Amino acid sequence: ARIGDVQLLRLLYLLSIADSRATGPNMLTAWKANLMRQLFQRVEEHLTGSPSQVDEETIVSAAGGAIGPQRVSSFLATVPASYADRFSSEEIVRHLQITSPSPRPSEVRWNAQTLRGVTSLVVAAIDEAGLLVRVAGTLAAYGIEVLDARLVTTDTGVGLDTFHIQNALKGGPVADAKLQTIFHDLRTRTDYRSRLEERRATYGLKTPGGQVTSYRDGRASVVEVRAVDRVGLLHDVCEVLTNSGVSIHLARIRSRGDMAIDTLWLREAGSGAVLSDERLEIVVARIRASIGRSGSTQAGESP
Repeated sequence: ARIGDVQLLRLLYLLSIADSRATGPNMLTAWKANLMRQLFQRVEEHLTGSPSQVDEETIVSAAGGAIGPQRVSSFLATVPASYADRFSSEEIVRHLQITSPSPRPSEVRWNAQTLRGVTSLVVAAIDEAGLLVRVAGTLAAYGIEVLDARLVTTDTGVGLDTFHIQNALKGGPVADAKLQTIFHDLRTRTDYRSRLEERRATYGLKTPGGQVTSYRDGRASVVEVRAVDRVGLLHDVCEVLTNSGVSIHLARIRSRGDMAIDTLWLREAGSGAVLSDERLEIVVARIRASIGRSGSTQAGESP
């Protein structure tokens, strides 16, 4: 069905909210309500032709004068062109704060806030092979569910990962004490795999399988993974990429009910080149093999 005007859109939005609340007291969580509100706002902007703009001025304003325009301009010059469309001005301010000064090699910085009933987590570190694998694996090993993630690597080599996370079993924000333990393990490179496998064995694995598609987008090769969500899925996909010699330039990770939707903009690790058609086919095949198995992935080396 087509939504022809803003009035109909608003009626549908209110009806959706009312229907969710009527279904059950726990159906409309703060996180789900926020997703619905974001969708409503984006469609409304499209219909009215007045999309909100995140520019240097709004970022400086959001920082309350703590960050100057030159610093904002220099930072924006190091990120993909679509960056400002993917993050709010408040999130960009957090990125500026956590990367000033730039992280040292092997340093893993993090900042967490409770937001709409979940934890908003920003992680910053010098990008290196396997970093996201360790982050995703450690989160999963400690029973943390990733509801949403947006990942970006700056031209200066800093990986910026922005997550919305919650406790996998009971929901709700993640306690600061647990986050302290998680990032202690990441800084000390404590092995997470045995703990992760225990969680897989304890809570079981949902039916494996899914869909993997690919296409080109400018200077990157894009892979989209749609699969039944399960313990350690993001870890497994990222491990395939790392072991295949591929880096993530940009990513959007989403959880919708029992489904995970991961969109990954990929480049060759080291050179930053776009993947050849042959290389892209190999990577896609490896991801398909990974999500088709019920256990963890140990992908082969890059050809």
